[in-house]
Parts: sequence; structure tokens; C-alpha cells
Amino acid sequence: MKTKVLIKIGILILISFFLFPGFSKAAVIINEIAWMGTENSASDEWIELYSDQEVDLSGWSIESVDGSPVITLEGTISSNSYFLLERTDDETVPLIIANQIYSGALGNTGEHLILKNVAGDIVDEINQLEGWSAGNNSTKQTMERIGDTWQTSSEPSGTPKMPNSSGEILSNNQPALKNPVPENLSPSKDQPPIARAGSNLIAFIDEEIIFDGSQSYDPDGKDLAYEWNLGEGGVLNDIIISHKYTYPGTYLVTLMVFDGRHYDKETITVNIYPKKITINEFLPDPLGRDGGDEENLGEWIELYNDSNQIIDISGWQLDDEEGGSRPFIFPVNTLIRPKGYLVLSRQITKIALNNDNDKVRLLLSTG
Repeated sequence: MKTKVLIKIGILILISFFLFPGFSKAAVIINEIAWMGTENSASDEWIELYSDQEVDLSGWSIESVDGSPVITLEGTISSNSYFLLERTDDETVPLIIANQIYSGALGNTGEHLILKNVAGDIVDEINQLEGWSAGNNSTKQTMERIGDTWQTSSEPSGTPKMPNSSGEILSNNQPALKNPVPENLSPSKDQPPIARAGSNLIAFIDEEIIFDGSQSYDPDGKDLAYEWNLGEGGVLNDIIISHKYTYPGTYLVTLMVFDGRHYDKETITVNIYPKKITINEFLPDPLGRDGGDEENLGEWIELYNDSNQIIDISGWQLDDEEGGSRPFIFPVNTLIRPKGYLVLSRQITKIALNNDNDKVRLLLSTG
């Protein structure tokens, strides 16, 4: 008797599986499509997948029935996460890193897209050959999946790698305003954010530098995404970051902020100096204590470059105790060879060192 009951339950499960496909939903779905591109370019198309479990997408594909695009997927999508495919390059969606770059354009009049797994089985399918049922080519609002249907995103640039919007779809595919504007008022213009990267910086090799973008803001009060380009190939995405430079030089550091639709950027200069220039030797009183300071024209100061490279100290300053002689500023193209010395006489620097006590200071160009 128990065996017959189990057999009947098994049959019911199989019948439900084949007759009602929704009984077992696919783990990976096509979740959002920017078939119209973006405000920057109509070619900046992107496709977003979503999965409720971790899946290795290697060997999977997204294929258009008309033959373009055909995308062979690579990588893994995490549980309850998004997988962003950007067309041509990773500049399609500013400040959001693509999981994969693809080629091939989506037609503005519609597409029939099929998502297949590594075995070639159809996992998800979108037939929009009659025309895209959502999205707006004029405003560049994307097409988002809501359950088994599609809507035009209420966010101007869609919701890449974020939950889809909840805006209501009107008959003309325009999203309803969550807080309708009174008839006697016009909606305020969406303003771009303001990037604030801070002041220009000077530091030494291997010294920790803090970059702070917290003074950036959006006039409309939107949350911002941050991207720091450190000028040497590295990119970081927090509001406040720390970094150490390995080599001396002048670096242009750019902060870009993005509010979901607009972006702004600001660039600062970071001068990195080696720690290898030292005051190596000096002679403050060549005539002995009986000689007056004004007569000690034989005074000199020696610098040493303890590195294995030429170091440019143009604009640096040599000085005695604060309030004493006027600082000597090294002229443009003042170079010290590797393991080399630079001796500066009093006649050149005009720095008079006191016979009893004084200081010798080497300062950066900023003082």
C-alpha cells in the first residue's frame, strides 16, 4: 500500500514538472537588457543575468535567433547575484565592473534571445521579435524583468548589478512617478554629481597615502559610486582609500563619481620622492671660532643620492634654521647621479651658518 502511494506521488511530481514548467524555475535568468544603449552612446548596450544559486557559466551561451549576437559565457555567477555583460569594453556602465565583455549589437526593433547551458539545453528564452515590450530608446531606460513580464525601468540608466526598480508601467511604457509632481510645478532637472578628490599631494616611496573623496556630493541627494584611478594602473572603488607608490615620479590621480545616471571627475597631482637624498656633510666654520660669520665664505653643504637612479630635486629648498638666511631653491633640471654627491658653496646658496649653533634643512618644493 505504501509503495503504491509513493508511486502515485512520483507520477504527480513528473506530471507537474512537464505540464507546469514554473514548478521548477531556472536558476539563471536574463534579468535586464539595455537594448537601446545609454545616454553616452547607442552602442553602449548591456545584458544582465541573475541567479538564485552559484553557477559555473563556463561554456554557457546567449544566442540570438538571427545569429547576432552569439555570446559564449565565461566565469561564475554567485548565489543571489548578478552577472553583467557589457558590449565592446568596460566603459559601457561607468564605475561598475563588467563580468564579461562581448561583441555584437542588439536590434532596436527586437530580438529573440536564448540562454543555453553547457549541454545546450535552453535555460531561459526571450522572444521579442514583435518589438521590445519595454525599455525606451529616447530616454535610454532599460527593460527589466518583473516576475514573468517586463517593465521599463524607473531608473534613468537602469539598475545594473542591483535589484530591479519597482516603478509602475504606464500604457506608453513610461514609468509612473512614485511621488507625482503637482500640476503647477515642473519636475526639477536631474543634476550631475560633484567630484572632490582633495588637494595635490607630496609623499615618499612606500609612504602610505590617504585619498579621501568624502567631500564629493550629489545635488539631488543620490548615493554615489566612487572610482579612484591611481595613475599607475591601479583602480579602487571606496570613498576613502590608502595606497603606497613604489617608484618616484609625478602621478595624476583621478576620482570619478557616478550617481546612476551622470558622472563627474576631478584629477589631482601626486609627487612621489625617493627617501634616498640626505644631507651628508657640511662645514659651518672654516676659519675657526675667531672668524666672524660674515667672513666664513668657505662654508659648504653636501647632499648624497643613496639610490641607484638619477634624482631630480628641482624646486627643493636648502635652508638653515627658520628665520635665518633666505632658503636656496634648486633651479630646474638639478639632478644628482646615482650614488653621487652634490656640494653647494655659500657663494651659491647665500646661506650663512652660525658658528655656535644652527640647523641645516632639506625641504621639498612645498616647504
